[in-house]
Amino acid sequence: MKKLVFIIALMTSATVLKAQVKDSTESKNKTLAKIVTNQFPSTRFLDLQYEQLGGTDYETKLNDLDYETGTIKSEKRMRMAMNFPIIKKEKWILSSSLRYRYRSVLFENVDVPSGRKPILGIEENQNFHYFFGSLNYTRYDKLFGKTLVSNLSIFGDASDEKFGIMNATYLGSLVLKKNKNTTMTIGLVLQTNPNSIFPALPTFSYFHQFRNSPWQVDIALPKQVYFRRTLLVKGRLSVGTVFDGEPFYFNANINNGGKIFYNFNRNEIKSGLLYEYKVSKNLITSLGASYNIFLNGTIRERGETKEISKTKFDPNFYFNLGISYNLLK
Repeated sequence: MKKLVFIIALMTSATVLKAQVKDSTESKNKTLAKIVTNQFPSTRFLDLQYEQLGGTDYETKLNDLDYETGTIKSEKRMRMAMNFPIIKKEKWILSSSLRYRYRSVLFENVDVPSGRKPILGIEENQNFHYFFGSLNYTRYDKLFGKTLVSNLSIFGDASDEKFGIMNATYLGSLVLKKNKNTTMTIGLVLQTNPNSIFPALPTFSYFHQFRNSPWQVDIALPKQVYFRRTLLVKGRLSVGTVFDGEPFYFNANINNGGKIFYNFNRNEIKSGLLYEYKVSKNLITSLGASYNIFLNGTIRERGETKEISKTKFDPNFYFNLGISYNLLK
């Protein structure tokens, strides 16, 4: 909000003063915006997250028929992620990523009218471990005079019991516009993962620092839409929505065919607030809260595309605490 600092008395001097105030404000906001961008990189060397979800009721269909109802009383998650370069050259980078997710779910009021065994609420308290690792090759080229960023990732995942599947993803992004205030790209994602909603998906990103304002818009479709601003010199507030996935593996006897290794995948749309604060040069803490809308959770046999069951979850609330560490450049 702009404030009127001086009442116009002498037209010439007032114009000069107004210009000076405006230039000073714009310079300050641009400096703060640059600090925010530099202090909070999107990819971090080590990232630890604790998440607490509220209760939610669910309804499960097996082979398109009503099968199970129940309540997830509470759900706790712990996440660890590592990203590190292996080889870095002028036009390409070879890097690696590691992920670990722990999930603890407490069920109650599980009901299967047919009298058969539950699919989700097999036990009252269930724990899941998910491991993920990838090798990433990123290259920078020119196409039609524009910068083209290509990323090829080969990755595999697993539970604490068995190996999951190997997959690959290609992401190509063409930089349409880039200056000190705005960056805009379009691209395409190609995926070999049979559990992906779409094997090919267009992408769009747009970052813009508003003139004479601490606010920024940070859009990366289909992943996130955020409005961000500085809050205290070392802090950043983000308001918006992020699209996230929560996969895991488990063994179960669902169709009386003996125990089979299944994949459960549920996509989540989280809308809320995130506050990050830079404690030191390479240490960042975060605190977030959001309202969760769940897309249907699906169960498939490992590596298969056919859905065996589909589960509908009621929305709930979500709380997050995090800490991350970045290597000094």
